[in-house]
Amino acid sequence: SPPESPPSSPAESPPDSPPESPPDSALESPPNYSPQSPPTSPPQSPPTSPPR
Repeated sequence: SPPESPPSSPAESPPDSPPESPPDSALESPPNYSPQSPPTSPPQSPPTSPPR
């Protein structure tokens, strides 16, 4: 009878329970939301710049 050796009880190795890996919860990686990357808005690129 092994006192310090359990038959099948992984204490530090859960079977299927990722605590730090959420299935569908990307907080820092939104699917369709780019605040610093506009779709079509060139701020520093004028359409027609007259030559000097």
